Amino acid sequence: MKKLTALLAAALLALAMPVLAEEEEAAEGEAPPKPQAQYVTMTPAFVGNYGVGPRIKFFKAEVSLRVSSDEAKAQVEANQPLLRNQLVMLFNSQPDEALASVEAKEALRKQALAEVQKALKEETGAEQVEDLLFTNLIAQ
Repeated sequence: MKKLTALLAAALLALAMPVLAEEEEAAEGEAPPKPQAQYVTMTPAFVGNYGVGPRIKFFKAEVSLRVSSDEAKAQVEANQPLLRNQLVMLFNSQPDEALASVEAKEALRKQALAEVQKALKEETGAEQVEDLLFTNLIAQ
């Protein structure tokens, strides 16, 4: 019985050795892990009017910015008043059609991202923000 147990243990060890070696080789060849995304929520939400005509139209937009490092997050937070100004000016200058469809809202999101990246590049030398997300967007 002891011989059988020893024989089984040796067989299992022999089978496990190539697997362990493959895992070590794979770990050595892997690239360093990609930095985790972090989000900076711009509070309070943006509220304003947009469009032209006799009827006043209002919007409320909750915005979060995706960054990939603590340094970028700190830069975004330090420049939040500038970023808020850029976004308020952009949102208020929109025509009625800018918030009328999903496609128009996506175009506005891309335009807002470009404005934020441009402002941060001028202030910090780098775009810092990878993406801009509307976590809530209401227009009426």
